[in-house]
Amino acid sequence: MIRKVGLVISCFIILIALVLVSVINSQKEFEEILTGDTTDINKIILDTPENKGKEHSTINEKKIQKLVSYFKQFNYEGFDSTGFMPTRAGIIYLYIEKKVNYIVYYNDEVMVNGKVYEVKDGKIDEVFLLNYYRSLADRKSTHN
Repeated sequence: MIRKVGLVISCFIILIALVLVSVINSQKEFEEILTGDTTDINKIILDTPENKGKEHSTINEKKIQKLVSYFKQFNYEGFDSTGFMPTRAGIIYLYIEKKVNYIVYYNDEVMVNGKVYEVKDGKIDEVFLLNYYRSLADRKSTHN
């Protein structure tokens, strides 16, 4: 009897461990959801919902790394569909060599190159992105 209880407990512990491993492994870092290396991003174009159609861009390495660092603070968990698709959302284009990645951001979700991810460990801060967008309006930041 004790042997059976021990076996059941062992199986239960293994099951819990497998579930935890699968949950942890389903979350991805920012670099894993892009096509290309973030260190190779050479241009960013940003359009915010508040300024739709008035894109700002930069090739400034420090400005690019500031945005990349912002998105690196989160983990991303992919899923098949979204329960909410806004009528207005911001979009970011990341140019990596000859490839273009796009990020549509809204609430606690992002769509990266057509795949939807839930943002883990925080929420996309619209104020940060709006301020970042405004910082790109400075002509010096666009060309340096």
